[in-house]
Order: sequence, then C-alpha cells, then structure tokens
Amino acid sequence: MPAEQDKTRMAKAAFVAFAASSTAARLPFKAAWHPGDAAWLMKDAPGAPPVKLLRENGEPGAAVCFVGPGAAWIESITNEGFAGAVTWAEERNRAAPLQIRVQETDHARIAVLEARGFKPDALESLLFSRDLTYPVEAATLPDDMRVCDSVDVDPEARAACHRDAWNHLAHLGIPNAVSAFSSTVYERLRAEPCYDPTLDLLIETADGRLVANCIAWIDPLSEVGEFEPFGTHVEFRGRGLARVLALEGMRRMAERGMRLARVSTAHFNDAAAKAYLGAGFELRDRMRWWCK
Repeated sequence: MPAEQDKTRMAKAAFVAFAASSTAARLPFKAAWHPGDAAWLMKDAPGAPPVKLLRENGEPGAAVCFVGPGAAWIESITNEGFAGAVTWAEERNRAAPLQIRVQETDHARIAVLEARGFKPDALESLLFSRDLTYPVEAATLPDDMRVCDSVDVDPEARAACHRDAWNHLAHLGIPNAVSAFSSTVYERLRAEPCYDPTLDLLIETADGRLVANCIAWIDPLSEVGEFEPFGTHVEFRGRGLARVLALEGMRRMAERGMRLARVSTAHFNDAAAKAYLGAGFELRDRMRWWCK
C-alpha cells in the first residue's frame, strides 16, 4: 500500500507541475489546466488523476483527459505535442465520434484539427481575464456581512456552503442538480500543495451563515491566478456577492505577485458572466468543441 500511495502522489505532483508549465508556455492563451484547476479535478478521487500525461524528450509534454464519452480536453507545451495528443485520443476513441475543445482564436491548433477532418461544433465555455498590474478597486458589503477566509473553518460548514450553491442550478436548466462536495472531498482538496486557505474566500452573515464562496489559486511560475469555483447560496443571489469575492480574491492574488487573473464559465451561464464583467474582467476568448 505505501508503494501505491507514493505512486499516486508522484502522479498528482507530475500533473500539477505540467499544469504550471503549460500555463506559462501557453500564454496568452489559457491552458486547459492551471495548477488550481488540476487540484480541483483531483479532489473527486483519492487515486491518481484521470489524466494521461504524454512525454516529449522524457518530460511530460501533453495531457489528455476524457471528460465524457468521446469528449476530450487536451493540453500541450507545443503545437507539435498537441498534434501527438490528438493522435493518441483518436486511437483510443475509435468506437464513437471524438470531440476536442479549442479556443476560437487558437488558429494553430484549429489548423491541426481541420487537417484531420474535425469540424467546429457547439460552444463550451467563456474565458475571462483581468490585468492585475493595475490596482484592484475595493468592494463593499452590507453591514451585516463580511468577507473571511477558510483558515480554521469547519470542513462540514465549508462543504455545505458549496452545496448550497451547486444544488440549485435550475436557472441554468439543471433543475435536479446534486453536488457531491462533502467534508471528505473538501479535506482532500485542502491537502493539495497548491491550496491556500487564505485564498479560499467566504462571505459570512452576522448570524454566522456562510452564503458565498470562491477559491483563488496562484501559480508563481506563470504569475497567473485562477478562480475555481464560485458559488452563492440560492437565497442570496442577485446581491453582487460574487463580484465582492472576485475583487478581494484579485487583491490577494496581486499581493502574492500575480500579474493576471482568469476565470471561466459555461457559455450559457449569463449570471456568472455578468458578475465577472462587473468585477472588471474582460471576455478574452471562447472555447468551442470540434468534432470528428
């Protein structure tokens, strides 16, 4: 068992390191996984991450993750590595149509897909960013609320705060949403080396209720900060709480040397897009599925 645990730790560390390297290498594009995205993906299972790392010159140069039947997220350090990862995904998905997502302005990778017979299909997500080399404005809350972090937070209370948002997605056309974010999952997330409880932000009411949350992640290699995820209690939506958390998160990112903040959302999540634009983010790109 110790040997298996060591192998799992090494696999997770390799994935996070690749996420950092690809985030830096892909600028100004958004890599599929920031180290924070990698940690968020790995929280759902105690084993090795569900990602295949492909090596170039002995080092991880690309990664493939099937997020659904025939649907793959692919990232690489180079465009040549991207082409090799597409080949790998095609070889392992012969029984069904293959979908690969790519940014609409990433013409080099679009050319790779077009040459292999892929065609553009549905939008997948919207990508926002904000320059942190300029001052981040202060945000105000009602007197009966305050922003706090997750140092010494009760794990069950923090997990419940997340579920209070993600169990209520009828506004996104998902009326029966059920979040599996438990205290056990949260503790697993906290164990990731790139997690910082002072960047895990909450809004608390005067009576001690946790009604909104977000996690900010930093990457010293690329100097890019990422938000993943945001959530607001269904009873407290429409009050600008996500904007307050985003501004405080960006302020703390900038204090830690980040030069750019990023966040993304599903292309149909109008409420999230409005909140991010209100916090000074700009829509930088769109992610689209390409199908074969």
